[in-house]
Amino acid sequence: MASRQVCFGVFFYIVLSASLPANAQERLAGATAADPRVSTADLALLLRPLTKTEVAGEADAWLKQLQRVVSDISRLQIAANKLDGDEKAKKLADVERKKEERAQLISRIVIVLNELERKGGQPDEFRTYLSAVQDSETGQAVESAPPGKPRPPRTTGDTKIAPAELSYKLRPMTLAELQIEAEGWQRLLQQSVVAISENEIVGVRAQGSEKEQHKSAAAALRLAQAGIVERFKLVLSAVDAKGGKTDDYKTYINAVVDPDPTAKGGLVFPPVPKGPIPTTTGDIKISTGDLVLMLTPLPKAQLQVEADGWLKLLQDAMQALTDAELGAAKATTQAVSGLREIAAQKREERTQITDRLKLVLDELVKKGGDRAPYDAYINAVSGIVVKTDDTGALLNAGWAWLKSPEGGLRYAKNLILFVVTLILARIVTGIAGSLAARAMASTRGASALLKDFVVNTTRKVVFFVGFVIALSFLEVNIGPFLAAMGAVGFVIGFALQGTLSNFAAGVMILLYRPYDLHDTVTVAGVTGSVTSMTLVSTKVRNADGHEVVIPNSSIWGGTITNLNTAKPSK
Repeated sequence: MASRQVCFGVFFYIVLSASLPANAQERLAGATAADPRVSTADLALLLRPLTKTEVAGEADAWLKQLQRVVSDISRLQIAANKLDGDEKAKKLADVERKKEERAQLISRIVIVLNELERKGGQPDEFRTYLSAVQDSETGQAVESAPPGKPRPPRTTGDTKIAPAELSYKLRPMTLAELQIEAEGWQRLLQQSVVAISENEIVGVRAQGSEKEQHKSAAAALRLAQAGIVERFKLVLSAVDAKGGKTDDYKTYINAVVDPDPTAKGGLVFPPVPKGPIPTTTGDIKISTGDLVLMLTPLPKAQLQVEADGWLKLLQDAMQALTDAELGAAKATTQAVSGLREIAAQKREERTQITDRLKLVLDELVKKGGDRAPYDAYINAVSGIVVKTDDTGALLNAGWAWLKSPEGGLRYAKNLILFVVTLILARIVTGIAGSLAARAMASTRGASALLKDFVVNTTRKVVFFVGFVIALSFLEVNIGPFLAAMGAVGFVIGFALQGTLSNFAAGVMILLYRPYDLHDTVTVAGVTGSVTSMTLVSTKVRNADGHEVVIPNSSIWGGTITNLNTAKPSK
């Protein structure tokens, strides 16, 4: 019965296709992909009567279905990385369902491609895409172009797009779509070459300041052109990865761009990207809180990939900063301000990237990784990169740093928060001391010495906590700070072992209360009034008015005579 229905469906499809006008037949293109769960046997029967061109159309339709599912997997996986607990488990379950749907689509696309090859078609391009995405875990949604109109490139809108973000957008695209992107970036490069040539030609004919102005404009355009070339290379690497041909594009780049002097035979092209790619480097302004959430579930191996991705962004920012500074040193007065503004922007980007790279490294260390090589590079590229003999450049760099949200403004805000936190800590210290004094006043049997000790200790502890919190606003890593304090305390305690006996004696004196504040005592051969006490020593004012500091171990280890003790009645 089922085979009879299938034969009737095929017959109906052939008759209807022959009888409908051309525009109606176009609407039936991709009919086999309407039901992604069609059985493989039925799909083979539906494809059998189609021509090579029609089967190629079906392959395109099935491929769009696959692109949609791959993009869904990517979005769900990214969302899951930001969640925890049950919500993350639900997202991961959705990811697994989408992977099953992807496997079903691939099995049916293979049947379509086999039919295409049997009828003389070229399925290699489709198969290259299948092999590239069937294990992919990240990607970007791919939109379809309107019928009959080639879609415009999607990655050329921002010529300063982060290289990692560009790679992220390119990965799920088909070879045909990557060719469109490559053509778009080639047009941008061509426009850049034309603009540079025009400025150089006019500069040759011009005189004086106008000549220098055109030279400076050409230098600024070359700086922008370097960014275009870098991103164009990434597109070509993606085309190579999916079996495309890039020789013509590379020949064009080598012909119109000044080659790298260290390269042999022209510009150096990056290798075809392989293996995992970073997932957190798409936005260098991502909030630190969101970045920490994305990093928490990642294993050590993936954190290493993230660290390498952020390090590459930092290298790119430093290269652009260096190019801008070198251009400003050679440019005229009219163009130097623009290049220095670019340099200030790159410094701000460097700070943003460095902050986020440090977060990645903190998480990497928690999971057993080594951050030393990254820290060495960060320390090497920190600071202001300008010629020290150029006073104007130094002043401009300093002023730009002061105005930068990631520079002077940031540290001014941190300093204000630090001072305000110390003031609040001082206020809270007074309140805590008052509360401790009231609590000790209502405690029966507590000596004045013990009360004074508890109040003073409470104040010092509260203020220390406030000071540590204030340090965090100065971007001091509190963890290593506390660990260092613990280590210093251990070393000091080991070096001053004798002081520990004073500490123990002080605790015993507070517990057994052989004397109190203002009592007249004879201890360690000294007679006088007790004025104060710590866990280490006791201060006694003798009859001459001199204040004598006596170690607690000497007091507790000897005879204590309290002269304020009342005589027993007869």
